[in-house]
Amino acid sequence: MANVIKKANSSIYALRQLNRFLSRAKHRETILSFFVSHIMYAAPVWADCVASRDISRLDSTLFKVMRLHCFDFNRRLTNNELSTMSNIRNFKSMRKLANSIMLHKLISSPNHNTYLTERLILQSTFNSRMNDQIRFFDLSSKRVGKNSFINRAKKINDEIPFIWPDVSEHLMRIKIKETTPLML
Repeated sequence: MANVIKKANSSIYALRQLNRFLSRAKHRETILSFFVSHIMYAAPVWADCVASRDISRLDSTLFKVMRLHCFDFNRRLTNNELSTMSNIRNFKSMRKLANSIMLHKLISSPNHNTYLTERLILQSTFNSRMNDQIRFFDLSSKRVGKNSFINRAKKINDEIPFIWPDVSEHLMRIKIKETTPLML
């Protein structure tokens, strides 16, 4: 995690130099292409294993870039205002998008593991819950971070505020972006 933050901080100088020459739209594309893509690389795998202190450090680096993009060098804007002006999400919001889309791809891909998909769908819908209590018991050794795979899928499913297994990937991307705020 320290290397990700170090590399992200080192790219701020280049973004500052490009800020003088590029239009706002091109500068935002550059931020998303080179800065955010580096931060989000494989985040669905490692992000739940990282301490909240490191997530805060990552967010502060992201807010530095947003301040640069919005020309807020005197720190007059709040983080919410920066996110709204730059239309760039904070790390938690980006992580929620990436996790939701990953889960949707896993379940809806034609080359999927049928057994895993059936278990995910069975254990991720309201039909399998008793009295709206969330109870999952997966004793398998397949772990992703601190959670078993099924429990992580369940956690992602609970964060999606609409019925999603039957929608297309394109519609899923649109709806999850509309329903997820820029700042979480």
